[in-house]
Amino acid sequence: MNERHDDLQEIIDAALREMAAEEGDGFDPQTCNLAEFCRRTGLTRSRARTVRAHGFRALPHGNSGRRTASGVLAGHTGLVDCIP
Repeated sequence: MNERHDDLQEIIDAALREMAAEEGDGFDPQTCNLAEFCRRTGLTRSRARTVRAHGFRALPHGNSGRRTASGVLAGHTGLVDCIP
């Protein structure tokens, strides 16, 4: 459940590697320039803050895996199925 099926984590890791190579030995990801991180990854500033707060891990959306209780047409499926 704690994995994503896109390449966001790879993009984040590549950006951090590039920034660490440019900065040198004293690179701390928690204090990196957020605007530069946004430019390299293409993330919005608010999303970049969230990723940084989670330790630069791309977590799935909070509502992923949830199912709806019932749909709008739940009581009318018989009527809808009968219409040709």
